[in-house]
Amino acid sequence: MIKIKYKLQKNSIKFVSILFIFCITVSTVRALALSTAPSNHNANYNVTTKNQTSIIPNQLILNSSQLKNCLFYQSSIVQLINNIDTRVQNQISLFSTTSLRVDSFYNLQGKKLSNYPDLIDAISASQAKVNGDFENLKSFSNFSCKMNNPTLAIKNFQNILKNQIEDMSIYRTNIDNFIIALENINNIVISTNK
Repeated sequence: MIKIKYKLQKNSIKFVSILFIFCITVSTVRALALSTAPSNHNANYNVTTKNQTSIIPNQLILNSSQLKNCLFYQSSIVQLINNIDTRVQNQISLFSTTSLRVDSFYNLQGKKLSNYPDLIDAISASQAKVNGDFENLKSFSNFSCKMNNPTLAIKNFQNILKNQIEDMSIYRTNIDNFIIALENINNIVISTNK
């Protein structure tokens, strides 16, 4: 029996650590939201210029104390976003390398899987989705408290991060399904060190 060691998680960021970082982000966002929460819960806010008053929908304008609180957390938020970007990129690289190695192993075996195209298509589709989510995550690296509605920007980041975590899980499951299919066809054990 051939034993192939396949290390998905060694020297990589585990999903648990991403969830931990996500929880830290949530708590930071809540602190930011409390410090920037408007007294009026209406989506429209009045903007007064020298000669006119107008209503700008979905725009949160921070007053000076809210801006001061936001600026206090800004460097932490930006650092956290950059750390998450780096960790996700490392995980994407690891999964991509693992996928290529497993595919290379399959091609060397000479045996054929009946559902090989389906497995590869599933891996490719989930990889494309993960890469798309990552591009969306990277767009938040220029977070600033002086931007329009920083609280909404952080909430959008949280939603995209949730999608990224779900899509990474699907990507890993698709790779695992390919490995299990190889185990079944070759009667081998491929161990995963978690």
